[in-house]
Amino acid sequence: MILLRMFFKFHWGFWARPYIFTARQPTMTVPPPTMFVGALARGLAEVKRARGRWVPEYAREGGRYYVPLAYELARCVERVYFRLWSGGVSAAADKTRVFQGPYIRSENLRDPSQWFGVRDVGKAYAPGAEAEFAALIREGCPIGLDELEAAAHAVTRLGPAEGLIAVSRAEYLPWGGCGEAGGDVYRQPCPYFPWGGGELPDPWRVAKFLDWRREEAWDSRRVGLGDQGLVTYAVPESAWSVLRVEFPPCSTLRGSVKIVECGGVAYVDPSV
Repeated sequence: MILLRMFFKFHWGFWARPYIFTARQPTMTVPPPTMFVGALARGLAEVKRARGRWVPEYAREGGRYYVPLAYELARCVERVYFRLWSGGVSAAADKTRVFQGPYIRSENLRDPSQWFGVRDVGKAYAPGAEAEFAALIREGCPIGLDELEAAAHAVTRLGPAEGLIAVSRAEYLPWGGCGEAGGDVYRQPCPYFPWGGGELPDPWRVAKFLDWRREEAWDSRRVGLGDQGLVTYAVPESAWSVLRVEFPPCSTLRGSVKIVECGGVAYVDPSV
C-alpha cells in the first residue's frame, strides 16, 4: 500500500454533522474520514478538468444522486488518519435560519410560516490550527499516484464553506518502507486510527464514522445503513474535550498498538 498525506492549516474551522436525523445540528469535534475522501475527490475533479478532461459534478441512478468520482476514489482508500499538529478544536454553535422541511409535521406542511426556522448549527472552531490527513491507498488503484498527489494540493476546503484550508505539503511514500517507531516520534501528536475493539488507554475513546468504502455512504442510502455502515475509530478525549480537543502524543498508546514511523512521522499500524 501507499501512504498519501496532506499537511494543511485551517483558516476558520469546519462543520461535520453527526449521523443522526434531528432538528438540532451539532458538529463533530474531529473531521470524519468521509470529509477527507470527499475533499480529495473534489481536488481530483479540479485536476482532471484542468487537464482537459470532462468530469460530471454528479450523476443520477435509480432516483438518487451520487458523485461518480467519489465512488471510484473511496474504493482505493483502505484507511484514513487525521491529527492536529498544533492548536485545538473548540466546539461552538451558531444561530442560523434554515429550511426545516424534514422536521415539519405533515399537517403543517402547507403553512409557509413553518418552512423556515432558527436552529442551533454546530461549528468546530480551529483558526490557524495545523493538521494532517493521510490515507492508505490500495495496490491496483486505477487513479495514478501523481494524480492523487496533485489532487491533495488542489484541496481548498473540507466539507461546507467554513472549512477553508491552505495545503502546505502533500506527498506519497510506500507503506512497506515504514519501520517500527522509536525515540522522539512517540512525542508527536498521534492521529486517530481504526480500532478493532477492546479497552483504550486514556485519553482515547471510541467513535463511529461512516464507512467511506461503501457506495451507500455517498448517496441518500446512507440514512438506512445503521451500524453496518459505520467503522470504529479511536479518537482523543480529555476532561476538556467538550470545549476543546487536542491530540495527545503517541506515547499514550505505547503498549496498546503498534506505532510505525513513515518519513519521520508516526502512525498506528492498521494491520495489528
